[in-house]
Amino acid sequence: RETERRAAALKLGAATVIVGQLDHFPSIIKPEQSFSFVTFTNVIHELPPVLFGSLLLELVLRMNIDAKLYIYDMETLPDPELGAVPWDASDVRRLLAFLFKEVGSKLAPPMVQRWLHSSCTAWSVNFARERLEVDVQTFASRLPELKAKMAEFITCLFKEKLQRTIAALEEITKYGGQTGEEQKRKTNLLFDYWSLSQL
Repeated sequence: RETERRAAALKLGAATVIVGQLDHFPSIIKPEQSFSFVTFTNVIHELPPVLFGSLLLELVLRMNIDAKLYIYDMETLPDPELGAVPWDASDVRRLLAFLFKEVGSKLAPPMVQRWLHSSCTAWSVNFARERLEVDVQTFASRLPELKAKMAEFITCLFKEKLQRTIAALEEITKYGGQTGEEQKRKTNLLFDYWSLSQL
């Protein structure tokens, strides 16, 4: 109901609410369906990282050539969530640069904004489909290859993130975390470590 109410307030042409699991997305929303605007808000940190890469490609496949994709998520969580895997804005930049390079786009990937809120840090990206400079048929034919390459890239990205987390925890262990802010950082790092070590 909330989605339909917001869509009406924004005067969108149409809005459909479908309940399902995101790993079933390709069978729920068929590739023949196309969209002019897609938003993905506060979802990424809840997903296994490789699934985000796969979903990003599936979304691009379903976007009209002049469509826009808006993604917003938290880089740090106000309260740690066991199993949540927040993406850093810099990691999202690297992922988009990888995608643009793989599809052969000569244009720069979209800018990833970082937002400082009182309770957390977040990031967002406005993605214009046309900037990929690849037609739908070519993109569709390369989808399995792109998914495999994206999965490999994300796996390496998050292995690096795990190593950075371990190094930060070792530093706190060695030098101590005395202030309330340092204790909060330590707690967040421990949650990150647990989530990343499960991947």
